[in-house]
Amino acid sequence: MDAYPEFLGIDATYKLLEIRTPVYVMHVEDSNGDTETVCVAILVNESAPTIKWMLEKFKELHPSWPKVKCVMADKDLLERDLLKESFPQSKVLICVFHTLKTFRREIACNKMNITAEERDQALALLQKMVLSRSSEKFEELQLEFDNNVCQEIRSYYDKNWRPIKDEWYTGPKFMSENFNNTTNNRIESLNAKLKSVIKKNSSLEEFVCSLFTVLNALSDERDHRALTSISKRPCKAPSSPEEAMYQESLTPYAFKLVREQIYLSAKRVPSDQKADVFTFEASSGNTSTTKTNCNCSFWNAMRLPCRHVFAVRRTLNISLFDDKLFLKRWSKAYYYCHQRAFLSQEKCTTEHSISEQAAKPRRPMSQHEKYREVFPTCKYIAQLAAEETEQVRRQLELTVSVEENAESPKAASGEDWDTSETADQNNSHDQPDLPQAPLSHTGAEPLHTTPEKEQRAHNAGACETPDEVRKAQPRENTLAPASSAGPSDYMRERLGKLKVPAKVKSRGRPKGAEKTVIGLPRRRQGPHKSAATLQPFRDLPPQEKELRILSCLVPQGLLSEVQQGKLLLGEDQVETIPSRIPETILDEEVHLDCVQKYFTEDGWTAVLATVKGRVSLDLNLTGQVEYGPHLKTTGSGVPEHGTFKFGPCPSWKTRAVL
Repeated sequence: MDAYPEFLGIDATYKLLEIRTPVYVMHVEDSNGDTETVCVAILVNESAPTIKWMLEKFKELHPSWPKVKCVMADKDLLERDLLKESFPQSKVLICVFHTLKTFRREIACNKMNITAEERDQALALLQKMVLSRSSEKFEELQLEFDNNVCQEIRSYYDKNWRPIKDEWYTGPKFMSENFNNTTNNRIESLNAKLKSVIKKNSSLEEFVCSLFTVLNALSDERDHRALTSISKRPCKAPSSPEEAMYQESLTPYAFKLVREQIYLSAKRVPSDQKADVFTFEASSGNTSTTKTNCNCSFWNAMRLPCRHVFAVRRTLNISLFDDKLFLKRWSKAYYYCHQRAFLSQEKCTTEHSISEQAAKPRRPMSQHEKYREVFPTCKYIAQLAAEETEQVRRQLELTVSVEENAESPKAASGEDWDTSETADQNNSHDQPDLPQAPLSHTGAEPLHTTPEKEQRAHNAGACETPDEVRKAQPRENTLAPASSAGPSDYMRERLGKLKVPAKVKSRGRPKGAEKTVIGLPRRRQGPHKSAATLQPFRDLPPQEKELRILSCLVPQGLLSEVQQGKLLLGEDQVETIPSRIPETILDEEVHLDCVQKYFTEDGWTAVLATVKGRVSLDLNLTGQVEYGPHLKTTGSGVPEHGTFKFGPCPSWKTRAVL
């Protein structure tokens, strides 16, 4: 929090605790674009005194709270008022997702007694207003909204949203230093991870343990990404020296954004210049830019050099790199000084003094010293064996095993003891191992076992069956079987009696999948959109047919002037290489005479010659060439005028669509 206090997100999640209390989570964004959790609060209720206490405690634990410039929350009026009171120097923003969701919930037919058409019209305008990036565009849409919606919707808007418009529409004030965070998706992602680990309605103890498990795992992932950023080199080499300098200065997250802006700046050309201020035209509005500053949304949000600044510096022939163009928080030096993974590392730049000292040789222990060191352990073993429990036999066997190993030649030579048999016996009874030590009874009388003792121990072990041992030492969290059948049969019998409802097969798309957040129909994208508007060439309007044919014969940049009648195409402006003519021009539905009016006489002759050359290239695929009855040809076989029609093209699998 002390290193990255500019942006603060806050949200609550529910149903994690069995006591039904909300859990508030706060987060910030670090230099590498990662989310750092700075506060988790469990509140008894969501009353004003409780939330006020939480915010005051947060300020007490984080002295850097005066540096907070932007707070992202939802539409809760009580929470927003308290945030404004606790952070007077900050702007409190409303999550765009919650804004659209609130519009959809409140502007409803049953609540306002309006028609579906009136509702959809108002929601469409409100959605455009929310996503407006310039104040001019927003004012234009707001005026259209006031003139077209009904009185009920306008009254609701005037009462709840018009006074706080800068808090919910993505204009300049909204985007200023919010690091492109228009929603609380960062916290929502964290809440999803919490709910995937923490059980629903958990106890307080389980919740705390699971919470720190998730937070520690996420912290380790962020540390890993931080260490990876310095241990690995990018595969893609910079395209210019300035780009290489930005790569060395910025974090990977910030450099990725700047590199994209550098590429986009190559296509930006200023439309006007007044002194040192350049103007760029954009769909969101005009942008005023200098060599060090800009008023576009990217610059306001990220405080990183944008495409307009790069375009101006390229126009003025100034180096694209300048460390004053970005905030210090985006630099690698700042990141390395404040990231947790680097703070835990020892600094290699400082000098260390290394001193060596020879270890003193250990004096061999006397017999009495060995006796005093071993005696407490042996005494403890004797006490355990003296207790009248079911472990007496095993404790006696362990003691005898220690004695035999101590007197064996292997023990004297320092070799490993053979305790595999004893270990197998221990594992067979599922009991914890007793303390073992390499004992040597040099100062005490050795213990001996007689054949009678061994026989009694063997008989005692033979009397205990596995079932008796299992009954004497039941495991925890297990069910004792009611019959002699094994545990698997017992559980299978119990589970077989359970009756669960049949699984309901999900069919179709989930509810609301075809609509946006605000409730409007979602626009199709990709191949679905083009497939829905696909039409045969013969069904197109005449003007569209002419445009499709011309696009196959002349460059794209001349089409608009040709259709407006400003230009007649000559021989030098026509494609004269037959192989570059699309095969669709040979379809039987295409009649070239409809575009003859756009060419000069030389240009039209060149078109017919090029198309005839294209026919000769695909002669093995196309049908016979059919000339009109009034068509005349020159000596070279090129038609002078008339209809130029082709037979069907077998290689054209579907209906031709130019």
